[in-house]
Amino acid sequence: EATVKRLEQANQIVLRYARPDGSPAGGRFPDNPNGSVADIAGICDPTGRIFGLMPHPEAHNDWTNHPDWPRQREIARRAGKDYGAGGTVGIRLFRNAVEYIRCNGSGR
Repeated sequence: EATVKRLEQANQIVLRYARPDGSPAGGRFPDNPNGSVADIAGICDPTGRIFGLMPHPEAHNDWTNHPDWPRQREIARRAGKDYGAGGTVGIRLFRNAVEYIRCNGSGR
């Protein structure tokens, strides 16, 4: 509890697990898949340059990496949607980071 408070005061909690509507996950599965304290998914060092992330977006860099992809692809097909459109959540996270650095600089 003291560690979480210290991280919050230093603005070192970068990401938290949340429900689809954006409200806190409250430690509940599946929105907080590992039961992390205070729904923390990622933290950074005091400089903000070192970032630790638990969800491992690199593991979901292609739609076929998801265990339910055949079913989800079929649901999308029946709804007339392109299952792979826009890239995976993992790839979008990295693209957003690159775009942020391009627009704002690296902070050095």
